[in-house]
Amino acid sequence: MKQVQSDKAKLDRDIKKTKNKLGEVDEKLECRGEDRNSYANTDSDATLMLTKNDKLGVGYNVQMVTENQAIMGFGVYQDREMIAKVEYNFGMTP
Repeated sequence: MKQVQSDKAKLDRDIKKTKNKLGEVDEKLECRGEDRNSYANTDSDATLMLTKNDKLGVGYNVQMVTENQAIMGFGVYQDREMIAKVEYNFGMTP
């Protein structure tokens, strides 16, 4: 009988740990949002991106649209795929 009580107590602890972990995962998913696949722990608005040195780094995607050396528009994006956003906002593709 003691063994059964011990096993039940262990299972109860495991269930509590699992519920806590699920809560943490839900918070992270909520912070990340639906339209992103990552976020940085230090800056939830930034996204993890591959840098020139083939390393992951925290960053933003800054884009500018120019015509005849004049800046027509700019944007700061959380995601790496911004072509559609630039085309929608500025009516042209870079």
